[in-house]
Amino acid sequence: MKWLAVTLVVLGLAVPATARADRRDRTLVLVAPPAVLVDAVRTSLAPWRIRVIVVDAATRPPRAIAEDHQAGFVAIGDDGVLRLYGPTGTEEQQRRMPVGLGAADAAALALTIKTWMRLDAVPAASGGGVTRRRPAPVPAASRWQLAVQAAVGLRHNQGGLDRLHARVMVAAGLHRARVAVVVGVDLGPGVDVDEPDQPARWTERIGFARASYRLGSSRRLALRPTLGLSLIDGSIAGVRRGNGERFAMSATRLGLDGALQLGWRSGPWGLHVVAGATAVSSSVVLRDRRTQYELPAHVEPWAMIGADANF
Repeated sequence: MKWLAVTLVVLGLAVPATARADRRDRTLVLVAPPAVLVDAVRTSLAPWRIRVIVVDAATRPPRAIAEDHQAGFVAIGDDGVLRLYGPTGTEEQQRRMPVGLGAADAAALALTIKTWMRLDAVPAASGGGVTRRRPAPVPAASRWQLAVQAAVGLRHNQGGLDRLHARVMVAAGLHRARVAVVVGVDLGPGVDVDEPDQPARWTERIGFARASYRLGSSRRLALRPTLGLSLIDGSIAGVRRGNGERFAMSATRLGLDGALQLGWRSGPWGLHVVAGATAVSSSVVLRDRRTQYELPAHVEPWAMIGADANF
């Protein structure tokens, strides 16, 4: 009798849980959708008897929306993009949603949603069972995607010379969910060196590799702590006043980068501001037969503003 009681208790717990799972598999929440998309989705999903709930605005995070409606799927319209979320609030896919959505585009988006929900062939009218689902594809948020960046800004203390000058940065790399890895170059015109006998100019060409991690859960704003390494190729060139002789010397050193980036994103496009510093831990002496420059270990603060795109 004791085993029978235990079995009945287990069944009593399992049946409601199974029913809830079935309900989630059959429930989709559309947040801020155009009316034409609502009609197309309901028509597309009607054979599977999917419950489609329409919510006017995303006042809560996707996971909370899914919990509120016991839904397994949440689709949110956001600035020309349709974002598709699973029950845990993880963004699995995103699709462009043109302004002034027409019937043909709405039908295509409805097909995307049906595919995303992994619905099998149309169930028989008398089936009545849980809709079968194919194995889940890898979510878009789990795949590495291309990222490109461009920015302009200022760098101070180049070569330890206590000067400020403009810089341009371009980079490309990969991003996946919260993680991004980029490689790029940081270029600028250089800074003047104060030498009464031989005016000269110090120029730096910087190649870098950096990794960042996205903090927070906002869809638009993101804070990214960043760490990386820089390869700094510096050179000094000038003319000796006495005889007009030209001279040039160069050195390459490693630097450690640290930065904090604040970004704003709408769909694949974004804007960002970043402030950081490059620590150059080694000193170097540049010399030729008549000239010597000592470049100390130093820190180069920098700040930039730019744009980026993810594909």
